[in-house]
Amino acid sequence: MIYDIAKSLSSELTQIRRQLHKIPELEFEEYETSKYIKSCLDKLGIEYETMLETGIVALIKGKKGTGKTILIRADIDGLPLEEKNNIDYRSIHYGKMHACGHDAHITCLLGLCMILKKMDYDFCGNIKAVFQPAEEGQGGALPMIENGVMKNPDVNAALALHVEPLCSVGTLQYKDGSIMASPDDFKIIIKGSGGHGACAKNCINPIYASSELILKIKNMVEYNFDNESQCVVSVCTVNGGSFNNIIPDEVEITGTARSLDNEIRTKIESLLLQYTREICDKNNCRYEFKFNKSYPPVINDKNMNNIVIKAAKNIPGFDKITKLETASMTGDDFSYFAQIVPSSYFKLGVGNSEINKPLHSSEFNIDENSLYLGAAILCETAINYLES
Repeated sequence: MIYDIAKSLSSELTQIRRQLHKIPELEFEEYETSKYIKSCLDKLGIEYETMLETGIVALIKGKKGTGKTILIRADIDGLPLEEKNNIDYRSIHYGKMHACGHDAHITCLLGLCMILKKMDYDFCGNIKAVFQPAEEGQGGALPMIENGVMKNPDVNAALALHVEPLCSVGTLQYKDGSIMASPDDFKIIIKGSGGHGACAKNCINPIYASSELILKIKNMVEYNFDNESQCVVSVCTVNGGSFNNIIPDEVEITGTARSLDNEIRTKIESLLLQYTREICDKNNCRYEFKFNKSYPPVINDKNMNNIVIKAAKNIPGFDKITKLETASMTGDDFSYFAQIVPSSYFKLGVGNSEINKPLHSSEFNIDENSLYLGAAILCETAINYLES
């Protein structure tokens, strides 16, 4: 029943996604996007509340009575990227693009709302449809939690999908345990004593200490962690010096540190600080060290994954259900929901032989035949969970 309803909505879902694709907005600025989502919910007669100005929480109650509550998250922000696709629904906001598929995520969640409406809400319990701002940057999940999104009624489980353009339509990918990393970053400033390059003995050159530190970081994962697939540490910028005969006073190093385990995450920070201190002491340099913890790793619950898998097997369009062997080193603030309640975060294939550009590409696009499948899997999973 759910599959048939979802498939009948395919054309309407395509139009919704294209409208959303045209109006990408950056974190906490998703006013036009939020207005459009609300207009869709208004047409369905679904009540909602606004949170964080652009976030939306719609509570859908089943007519079979009270029970458990499942939260389903769709992120709604775009990226600061100029779109290169030559399509009728190309972004009309210069320098902004839905290059991570959040327009599709919104559409799938609105599709779930449309399916439930056509089912006359024939289920038990509650579904919270959460349209969350700012996943790409500062993160909107934690502020929504702090503003009570997990309460009234209390949420018992959470669910989210993410599009995967390098997999064909009909593919569903899942992974028990960690599926995405904590996307932390660091900044280290090495401070020496600058001067004329011809009088190096009168100076403390921070470039030499910085070079030694960078090489130490390069080998950090290999030398300190048994399973190198659990983390990655990369130096991404080095800035210091202004002219070919001036030794600078300082050099700034920045980078990213990704890990799938909170203990490893803590160890990475500790090692970076240790290396910085030891090398600066040896080279008579001073330093400033900052490790910025971003989102935690996204950690899936096996039982919730099993409900997703069972639902996918009940939907004719899913012909390739794949268990991932390795996690992605990208991050997602859905992790905050997953820290509180059992959750499943899975990947939906949206590509084909012609549409296969990666996420965050200026030529990213999706095969829109995936949209009704995304709506169907969210709905089937939610109802199966609530009635289990």
